Amino acid sequence: MNNIIVNNNNINVANVSTDKQIAYISDIHGEADKLEEIIGILKELKITALLLGGDLIDSTKDTVRNARIKELLQELSETTKIFIGLGNHDMTYFDRNSTNRCHAVPSIDTKYWSSLNSINNIYVSTPPIDAPTITTWSLDKDIDITALNLPTTHYINNEPEEEFRDFLKILEEAKINIEKYNILLCHSPINIGKDSIMKEYAQYLKKFNLILAGHMHGGLVPRMFRKDSYGRGIAGPNNTFLPEYAYGIKIFGNTKIVVSGGVVKMATSAAPEIITTNSIYRGIGDIVYPPEIEMFYIESNENPEKSILI
Repeated sequence: MNNIIVNNNNINVANVSTDKQIAYISDIHGEADKLEEIIGILKELKITALLLGGDLIDSTKDTVRNARIKELLQELSETTKIFIGLGNHDMTYFDRNSTNRCHAVPSIDTKYWSSLNSINNIYVSTPPIDAPTITTWSLDKDIDITALNLPTTHYINNEPEEEFRDFLKILEEAKINIEKYNILLCHSPINIGKDSIMKEYAQYLKKFNLILAGHMHGGLVPRMFRKDSYGRGIAGPNNTFLPEYAYGIKIFGNTKIVVSGGVVKMATSAAPEIITTNSIYRGIGDIVYPPEIEMFYIESNENPEKSILI
């Protein structure tokens, strides 16, 4: 696979002591081979940190592939800090007998995440069992990273907006140092990207300079037809049609929201068997929907008046 897309983002920040190269990827869904190739690229880029935006694994019961993912991250962690936010697949397994239309079954198995969190330089946010969780880390004295994790039931219930509004109140507990550059990981952009949400909860969200999401798999819009700004997709999670906020970038004041197209465009557990097992289908999929890496080059700018977000 040699068609991995690297999206470069340049950010000038006042009073950042040293330049940083931060990589962000989402929706790996247990595809270890793709992660291995991406890690090869990240090593060449000499990144400062890797941020993972959810759905690192496809199922808590996929022990073989999950173990390989762990091995790859442990190898990278020898030279790079890794921060992990959690998505819906990270806390579910797939059961075709489930009455849920996407056949996702909640899992309370957190042993995998505990084992990752025990590795030096790997930081895993608190798993959301039946309520949202929030975790904040310091990358260094200049940058903080926060992960907002939504409970599995929220995804299974098609992410109701009112429930998400209640979840955002957890941000009151977050100790956000506004003197630093703040990054928020939130797996789903479906609600956080709405103008009404951004305005109503501006007192919380404006503290974050950069909000990173995934989950939408680019709305299954072929890369060649996408634009840079926020775009509507063809299809989205939970069998949604023409979902908003499926990919791209949105600016809200001094906050930049980036929705990654992700590494895998269709979760292997939910995809028809003919797609997940046929190499021709998978090869075409990687051409039309190439895996994506978001690279953020955070550069020092000593003049606050000239500090800009690009």
